[in-house]
Amino acid sequence: MKNNLLFLVIALRTRRPIMKSSSKLSLFALALLTLSPIVLGSSSVAWAQNYSQKWTTVASAGTLDQKDVSLVTFNGPVASLTSNAPDQSTLRIRYNVVPVDGLFEPYCNAYRLRVRYRDEFSQYGLTLDPGIQVVVTLKSINLFTGAVSTLLTFNSNQFAAAYGFQTQLSDYGWFTFDFANNAYWIEAYLIRGQLNNLYFMKYPAPAALATIQIISDSCIN
Repeated sequence: MKNNLLFLVIALRTRRPIMKSSSKLSLFALALLTLSPIVLGSSSVAWAQNYSQKWTTVASAGTLDQKDVSLVTFNGPVASLTSNAPDQSTLRIRYNVVPVDGLFEPYCNAYRLRVRYRDEFSQYGLTLDPGIQVVVTLKSINLFTGAVSTLLTFNSNQFAAAYGFQTQLSDYGWFTFDFANNAYWIEAYLIRGQLNNLYFMKYPAPAALATIQIISDSCIN
């Protein structure tokens, strides 16, 4: 009987700290469960508001048709026609457009293309090759009907000739990106014309493309 009482006392003394520890652990776990939605929710809000993430690509990241492989030269981010490309030749490069935050800014459904490119340039008051041209278009295809639409068009002929590269904006396009029902891609065309046949002129640098960006109206700097 005495031994049984001693065992009971020992058991009660050792049980109390265990119960206290369990209570502390339970409260800690409850606090974590309560705070985690707040922390996760804050992260989600911060991510959703990152509209500075614009869809952007370097020109050398595109996809070519097999027949155009001999017409292209890559140099870092730049894609250009080869220097020996035939007159009147056209190089087409395609780029897949994926959803990024900058395409979904609230209350903004006006978009433009920002393009860095090189086309014709003038020397001695003459345009060396008026046929050199860079054209960039944003297109969509409906996933269910197959209907194709051109949403934005950039044409270097809308801007004055310059020596080397320049960056310009396309006209506005008014639409809303809907990746649930459409796929989007960009087609870029680098075009060579025909050199002015003046013996003292060297052939100008061929048409080239460096970068493409899709920007919303409120984000234009």
